[in-house]
Parts: sequence; C-alpha cells; structure tokens
Amino acid sequence: MAIAATSLPKNFRKVIMVLAREPGHPDGAADDRYTLVVPLAADGHVSSDDVRTHAEVCRVISEREGDRLIGHLNQDEGGVWRTVFDIEGDAPDETWFRLADERLETGEYISLDRDNGQHTFKIIAVTEL
Repeated sequence: MAIAATSLPKNFRKVIMVLAREPGHPDGAADDRYTLVVPLAADGHVSSDDVRTHAEVCRVISEREGDRLIGHLNQDEGGVWRTVFDIEGDAPDETWFRLADERLETGEYISLDRDNGQHTFKIIAVTEL
C-alpha cells in the first residue's frame, strides 16, 4: 500500500541513516541504510502517540547488500522500539537501542541490534513527506 503524504499529520518525516564507522567498515557504508517514515514531536523524538494512531504507515526500509526489507516500526509494552519486517522480505525483528531517548535530527547517531550485534547509524537527512 502506498503512503499518501497528504493524509498524514504534518509531523511525519522521512529519516535517512547510513551505517557509521565500525570494525569492518572504517569509513561507514552508505549502501547499508535505513529509511524511516515516522511522526516526530517538536523536540525531534518519535511521537509514540502518533505511531499508535498511524501504525500502518510508520515504515522502516532496510537496504543492504542488494537486499531490501520493508516493515513497521512498533513500540512494545515495555517501551522498546522494534522493526518488524512484515511487509516485504523475511528477516528477524530488529531492536532500536534507546530510540525513545534519541532525537532524530541530521548528524545524530542511532544504534540498533541486528545480526547478533549492535550497529550505529548516522542520520544524514530528515525531510518532510
């Protein structure tokens, strides 16, 4: 299902992040990226209330090694944010590290657990839909 930006609240943003420098990738990896379509509060944090209200359109797109996965961003009862790849592709859920505490702004860093390890991503763009 395509997302019609005109039907979403004005606080929805497209957040693009790429793998930051880490062992095995001393310069990071621009081809290992995530794109999130999420509502942000005025302070740059993910708006939990708007995610619950508009859960169907809170998307996460993972692109790496030629693979593309699409899923939803969900917050569990304990407040932990996860990506559930239930739209396109088949992969285990991924857990965002302290996403509730992070501001999604250009230049900030966000970590997530995938492939049995934690990886850090740098936000390179935050744009209106």
